[in-house]
Amino acid sequence: MAFQNNIKVIDFGFARADMYPVDGQFERSETYCGSYAYASPEILMGIPYIPQAADVWSLGVILYVMVSCSYRWTLELGSIRFRIVSGRPG
Repeated sequence: MAFQNNIKVIDFGFARADMYPVDGQFERSETYCGSYAYASPEILMGIPYIPQAADVWSLGVILYVMVSCSYRWTLELGSIRFRIVSGRPG
């Protein structure tokens, strides 16, 4: 936690600056990277996504793991993408 109870999650492998809305719209990213277990459905489907929303998804996964001591999906790489995109737990 940082100043004013802001949560900071850092991934230096894909850091970007200037991610502010332009004319009320967030720029969509087409860079697909990250670990399947933490990636949002949009990233896993390969469609343009709003990076801030994908970060909220990843934070939700982190908080879920911290509270439950387990992942929502099994971590078999062959099926995790399907399970996250379809919403089916494993």
